Amino acid sequence: MPLPLIEQALSSLNDVVLITEAEPFALPGPRIVWVNEAFERMSGYTAVEVIGQTPRILQGPRTSRTELDRLVAALERWESCRVAVTNYRKDGRPFDVEFDVVPVADERGRFTHWVSMQRDTTLQTVAAAIIARAESVDALVAGVLRETVEYADVDGACWETRAPGTDVWRATHAVVRDRASDGGADRYTEGQHSLPQDARERDVIVAALLMRDNAGARLVLWREGAGDTTHAVELANAVAGRCTISYERLRADAARERLEVRLRQAQKLESIGRLAGGVAHDFNNLLTVIMGNLELLKDRVAPTDGDHDEMDEVLRATDRARSLVQHLLSFSRQQRITLGAVDLASVIRQTVVLLQRTLGSSITLAVDLPEALPPAMGDAALLEQVLINLAVNSRDAIQSASLDAGIPAIGHISIRVKATVVRDDDRGDWVQLAPGHYLCLSVEDDGPGMPPAVLERAFDPFFTTKPVGAGTGLGLASVYGAVNQMGGDVHLSGGAAGGLLARIMLPVHTARA
Repeated sequence: MPLPLIEQALSSLNDVVLITEAEPFALPGPRIVWVNEAFERMSGYTAVEVIGQTPRILQGPRTSRTELDRLVAALERWESCRVAVTNYRKDGRPFDVEFDVVPVADERGRFTHWVSMQRDTTLQTVAAAIIARAESVDALVAGVLRETVEYADVDGACWETRAPGTDVWRATHAVVRDRASDGGADRYTEGQHSLPQDARERDVIVAALLMRDNAGARLVLWREGAGDTTHAVELANAVAGRCTISYERLRADAARERLEVRLRQAQKLESIGRLAGGVAHDFNNLLTVIMGNLELLKDRVAPTDGDHDEMDEVLRATDRARSLVQHLLSFSRQQRITLGAVDLASVIRQTVVLLQRTLGSSITLAVDLPEALPPAMGDAALLEQVLINLAVNSRDAIQSASLDAGIPAIGHISIRVKATVVRDDDRGDWVQLAPGHYLCLSVEDDGPGMPPAVLERAFDPFFTTKPVGAGTGLGLASVYGAVNQMGGDVHLSGGAAGGLLARIMLPVHTARA
């Protein structure tokens, strides 16, 4: 076949063909003597710009040194080799390439050149390794966003999700690129949870994940200026397609892990609750006898004897012990209650009057109640007890942060209520609740909050971080028991101001309930 015809055939191939000299093996390596048009399209360099250069012109920060060392070792043995590396286009964009290198000999058997056949594998490889090794949703999403922004040459990307049956998209992760103006490496800001306000006005690319449960997840990319986005669209769709299975699996694993943690906690509390309930019943019977006999003794002793003060103190101590028993019974869910429709807003307003005296003037109590709320299924007395326990717990936490124990600490406690819906496919922290309509009662403070280890044990009876004699460790435990008695659930987490946020879900009362 005539040589011009061979050259024309090689030039028309979609795969890249690159020919170099045979030597030297030492840096900078053999020089390029010929490239086809596919090389120009893939790299952005023209043939004139690269002939006489070495293939090192394509290498950059992400180019694997291990793969290059393997290639050099094969060249020194005059052996063919297949290599997969990350190279860089003329404009600095990375791309993944797989290529075979084979030696070419002349008629005397002397090797004179190397011929490389290269294929752009970016659409198949970008984020594939990250997706394969990701052990959590956060690791998957953060890694995918960072790599997609870099390879797609865009200025930012975010991960958005949508609950089943809704049209509202919520950004959960984002990566924003800060292009270096001094010729240095670009910087990436991770963890921004929403798109910049003007991002929708830019070139936006959306790649959706096809979820089996009708939920929504999508990859959104944006670019500052106008330009060809064909490559970015192809890459985003390829990455989204690969993410679907792993994202669904990791999301299901996370939900199952949350459920298992809550189940273990519920089983532990149930066992302790049974023990506490049995002890409380027996102790309550003893207290009844003690208090009855004290009252009889008080009636028989004349006031002039001066013994009434001591007996009154014993009666007060016995009354406090009875209150402790009520906490135990509430926690163990053995206290008899009658559930019915409760005006939650009214209960809160009445309790706040009492709390304002109890908390003291240094604690600001803010209440945010909607104008109209459906009735909650519950018990007014239990709800009042729950609110008092949470508010007093917040006050003690705020006071604990004071450097001077003799000076009341200044703090804020807020009480809010909002109607919400728990959906079957999007329960989040409320995996123990049945789908339906609920009222979410939240109590938040700006105290020091709780470290994770303390949060895990916050509902355990008799667990307290307060000094000996300063607390029984039954306040939050009784809150847990009371809320569960009313068919609800309670969740503790860090608040927006750094303190503790307690969220209580109470079922909405219906006519059939």
